[in-house]
Parts: sequence; structure tokens; C-alpha cells
Amino acid sequence: MSRIIEWLKTYREFIRVGPFFVLNLMLVLSALLGGLNLSISLMPLILSMISLSLAWNFGVIVNDYYDMEIDRINYPNRPVVRGALTSTQLKLLAISHIIISLIIAILVDIFTLIYISSIIVILFLYSVPLVRIKKTIFATGVIGFICGMAILIGGSVSSYSAENLYMALWVTIGISLLGPIKDFKDIEGDKAEGMKTLPILFGIKKATYILMGFATFSVILGITILEFLLQKPILASILVIILGIATIILLELNLKEKIDPRRAHNITFILLSFCLLSFFL
Repeated sequence: MSRIIEWLKTYREFIRVGPFFVLNLMLVLSALLGGLNLSISLMPLILSMISLSLAWNFGVIVNDYYDMEIDRINYPNRPVVRGALTSTQLKLLAISHIIISLIIAILVDIFTLIYISSIIVILFLYSVPLVRIKKTIFATGVIGFICGMAILIGGSVSSYSAENLYMALWVTIGISLLGPIKDFKDIEGDKAEGMKTLPILFGIKKATYILMGFATFSVILGITILEFLLQKPILASILVIILGIATIILLELNLKEKIDPRRAHNITFILLSFCLLSFFL
């Protein structure tokens, strides 16, 4: 029994509460947007959330596996680094996540299986040395893609509507474009690891202005979708405009070193998630 408890404690270290919550929140909101009928779709909803969570955690485990050497210096308390798990056990854990996640996805429907499979593939490519999207300028696009897939899974659980598809499109693009805010945190460390982020490629000032442009584009895209394609009330667009203004202010504060980049990133992420309510108006 003590060995099981110790293993569960070790496994808990692979769980990232923030992404778990946000991804499943987006899934549930999308399901509600599609007209979720709990008397019919409660079990598929629960199964899809479990499948999505396992697929995400597969990505965390794979990332830890390929980052073992780096983590020996930067994160010596990670399970595999300190010897709580062997590299073989980590591989088996990752494989088990793939198998269970896909089996559960099959039980929901074919579309959920396709979306979950896509998430697993992109998370593998994010970390595997041969491709290593993590080190490219497209790294935040992976997070945007997964959030978009979470929304499509939610639509699959209920019934697709134009709102589901447009929400997935806007979230994918918005998160992909605004995600690099966090890259201002440790520029020297990222350089040492061979990362290609906006601040490294263009410098802090130019990267800030580029992100301000991205924020403006995200607002214009959101307004276009809400006002012209979905014909939502003006309040919906106001929420998106608030997101854009807040993001630009946060970027300006970051440029003046008056706010931590990761905090600015988290605030932007929360505001973007809040803006999803505009699709319900």
C-alpha cells in the first residue's frame, strides 16, 4: 500500500493543474454552446474530459523524458532526475496514457478520436528531438492548437454549431499569437537552450511591438467573427476590445519591467478565457 501511495505522489508531480482546468473548461463551455443535453451526453462529456486530460499529461511526461539532461541542472527535483522513476518507467507511463486516452476517445465518437489523436501527435512533435517544436517560434502555436481541439471536442460531445467552430478558430489564433508574452521571462536561459522566441529573434522592444500588433489583429478577428459572422450584440465585441486594450497595457508594463512576464501571460490567458462568454451572448 505504501508503494502505491508513493507512486501516486510521484505521478501527481506530472499534473499541471492550470492547463488541466483551462482545457476542460474550454471543452465544457463549447459543449454548452453546442446545446449540451446532460440527460443524453453527460457520460460522453466526462469521458472526453478524461481522454483530453490523459492526452495532455502524455505531453508533460514526454517533455520530461526528453528534457532529462537539461532538468538535471534546472529542475533537479523532477521525478526522473532524482530517481523516483526510471526512464523505462517513464516510457511505459507515456505509452499507457496514449492507449487509455485513445480507448476512451473511441467510446465517445470518431471525431473525438481524431481530435485526441491530433493532440497526442502534436505534443510528441513538440518535444521529440528530431522536430522539437518547443525550440521554434511556433511553440505557442501548439498550445493554441490544443485549446482549439478542446473546443472541437466539446462541440462533438453536444452538437456542432457555427459558434463552436468560430470559437475554436479564434482561440487557436489568439493563444498562438499572444502566448509569446511569457517568453520575455528568461531570455538568456532560452538562448542557452537554443530556443527561437520573439524576444531572441527581434529583441525586447521590437518583439513587444510585434505582440501589440498581434493583440490588435486578435481583436479585429474577434469582432469580425462576433459582429459580422455570428451577429452577436455589441457587448460581445466590447469584451474582446477590453482583452486587446489590457494586453497592450500589460505589454507596455512588461517593456518597462513593471510586471513579471509570466504574470502578464497568465492575466492575458484569463482574460481570453473570460472573453469566451461573448459567444454565449
